[in-house]
Formats: sequence, C-alpha cells, structure tokens
Amino acid sequence: RDNILRRIEAAKVREVSLGERIAGLEGSRRNSLDANQSRIETAADRVQAAEKALSAAEATLVADKLNLDRQKKLIEKGLTSTRTVELAQMAYDRAVAEVERSRAAVNAEKNSKSVLTADQQKIVTDFRSSIEDAKASRATALTEIANANIELQRVDARLARQESQTVRAPRDGTIFRL
Repeated sequence: RDNILRRIEAAKVREVSLGERIAGLEGSRRNSLDANQSRIETAADRVQAAEKALSAAEATLVADKLNLDRQKKLIEKGLTSTRTVELAQMAYDRAVAEVERSRAAVNAEKNSKSVLTADQQKIVTDFRSSIEDAKASRATALTEIANANIELQRVDARLARQESQTVRAPRDGTIFRL
C-alpha cells in the first residue's frame, strides 16, 4: 500500500511538472513567434529600402546614360572636351555599378526575409512537437495515477476484507489450515 501511495505521489509531481513545462513552452513559443515576426517586418522594411535605392540608382543610370550620349554627340561636333566625355563615362560606369550593387542588395534582403519566414514555420513545428511530447508524457502520468488509484482501491478492499474475517477455533491450539 505504501509503495502504491509513493507511486501516486511521484506521478502527481511529474504531472504537475509537465503541466508547468507545457505552459512554459507555450509562452516561449509565443515569444519566439513574436520576436521572429518583428524580424520579418524589419526585413520587409529593409527590402523596401533596398528597392527604393535600386529605383534611385536606375534613375541615376538613365540620367548618366543620357548625359554620356549627349557628351559623345557634342565631342563629335567639337563642342566639348575629351575630359568632359571621360567624366560622363565614369559617372555612367559608377551608375551601372550602383545599379548592380542595389540589385544584389535587394536580392540579399529578399533572401534574408525568406529565411526568417522559413524560420517562423520551423519555430511553429519545433514548439508543436515539444508541446505534444510534453502533453503525451502528461497523459501517461495521469494514466499512471489512475491505474495506481485503482490498484490502491483493490489493496484497500483486500485489507478491509482481511480485517473483517475472523477465524474462531473450536478449541485452543495451533491452526494448521483455514
């Protein structure tokens, strides 16, 4: 009987501990999801900023291309210096490089956002798995408590029956069998 009571108490402690673990996991899941959502929103803002920088770089490229073409036409007519054409060519080359850098930045920010979005799903899956595992362990502990209580009732019934049984001998002496 004492062994059964110890098993019940241990199972109850385990059940309470698992309940607290489940609550902690659910809180951690919410916090992790909120933090990751903030990172996703920040990444989306960075994507927008990179796209605006790309638009500005493309506008500069168009303007520098027009200026280069104009300077080339002017040099053919002898109305500008070679140095001015070279400067226009350098500005155009810088604009091309800036457009390429901006495109790379947009792609990098989009990839970063995609990774964070994938992490969001991983967080959901990982926490779901941990919480379900803890719930299964808790259910096992509750089942163990129920089974031990049934066993305790059987033992108590047997002890009560034994206490109520009285054997009377017809005379004094040693009992060899009942």
